[in-house]
Amino acid sequence: MTIKRFAVHAMLPALLVFAVTGGTAEAAPIPKGCDFLKGLLDKAVTPQSKVEMVEGGCHITDVQIKMGTYQSWMIADLTVAGLEGWDRTSARLPNHIKLAARGIRFFPQIGNSHTRYQLALTQKPFDVRLDAGFDLASRQVFIHELALESPWIGHIGFEVEASIAPDEAGAPEQPSLRDMKGGLRISHTRLVLDNRTLFESMLMPMVIAMIPPDDDPAEVIPKWQKKAEASLRTLPDSLIDAASRDALIRFTRDFPHPTGHFDLDVRLLKPVGLGELKPGKKGDNPLKGAKLTAVYDTPATSAQPAPGPR
Repeated sequence: MTIKRFAVHAMLPALLVFAVTGGTAEAAPIPKGCDFLKGLLDKAVTPQSKVEMVEGGCHITDVQIKMGTYQSWMIADLTVAGLEGWDRTSARLPNHIKLAARGIRFFPQIGNSHTRYQLALTQKPFDVRLDAGFDLASRQVFIHELALESPWIGHIGFEVEASIAPDEAGAPEQPSLRDMKGGLRISHTRLVLDNRTLFESMLMPMVIAMIPPDDDPAEVIPKWQKKAEASLRTLPDSLIDAASRDALIRFTRDFPHPTGHFDLDVRLLKPVGLGELKPGKKGDNPLKGAKLTAVYDTPATSAQPAPGPR
């Protein structure tokens, strides 16, 4: 359950590319073939940008995404395909979208030249890829790949299969992005993690933010670890095999500094809405009939026997 909520939050940096704009009024011209960028990224195109149509879609260099008064992100190289002719006003879902953002760096909007230069020295750029599609006939949503990676921070990737269920008023002929909020139901998801510093520097801040200000994370997180391990040991064998259980326990014990290669695959017997995954939600167990498979390979533990209770 936590993994699925985690996946939704991890998607946001990639999706923000289409939702947040910034930059200056003196922007580079947008060619006719890239008209879909207007209202999406037109204000993020800087005077230094170059916008052109290429075989793989619309290609933009030096994109600046403003997140507030003092924060922004610079994308050295961005290619977007699949939005040509997309009717953004009705929010109709595109059939297929591909995004490749390379060289993403935090770009602080500060006046102090020393601090600005120091931050530039310590920046470790990362890349983002998104390959997603929607099947109108079956109302299926596919995220074939959503990945964030760099040689310095590692790699994290998601795959998701979901469907958009009709609401009580009936299914519209053309499902839109708005329908995904209440009607999105997940049937399969996969998480792959090869961690260097990605987990600690980019993902842990979101986890720590969920801890109340008066609580000490150094005390709360170990309690979460013990509770999670105890829960894993009670999972039925029909849900998870012994090797996968041991892999998840070792991953939990290494938290928040996982190393090696982690792969978690969750297949649900029937699609489940995100609202059904909330703790304390009444009704059938959403994991009933599900199948969890996990691998956690590290140089120190891959050849060792399964861990016992501690």
